[in-house]
Amino acid sequence: MMGETVEPAEYDGAMETSAIGIEPGDGHEPTVVVLKGEHDVHSAPAIGERVREVIGEGRALVIDLHEATFIDSSVLAAMLAARQAAREAGVGFAVCCPTDGSVTRILELTGLVARLPVLPDRAGAFELVRKPIA
Repeated sequence: MMGETVEPAEYDGAMETSAIGIEPGDGHEPTVVVLKGEHDVHSAPAIGERVREVIGEGRALVIDLHEATFIDSSVLAAMLAARQAAREAGVGFAVCCPTDGSVTRILELTGLVARLPVLPDRAGAFELVRKPIA
């Protein structure tokens, strides 16, 4: 996996390393952007850049939040923009996230579970992004 480490965030003296990993898909599998740790306004631009690159290359995209411990509204906005860009480009897009935890709760509270295709695992996300765009 190729990945990029983003600046660590400091909260109450504890350091949380945030990383954005890229797992390039082959001809049949989507590219996966993996978010690890805490992501906020500091890492959202890098997330947006990575997803725009993938979509711009015409590749289906899955954002994997299983290792994310926190996301803020700037990351939610980046995911919504990615969904729109994927739709306009005619490529598949999905988010996979565990069925419990703080990140899932943020998606539920903001109503984005209904607006984004959010699935509990990669297998479901991969299946969804392979379907033709309606």
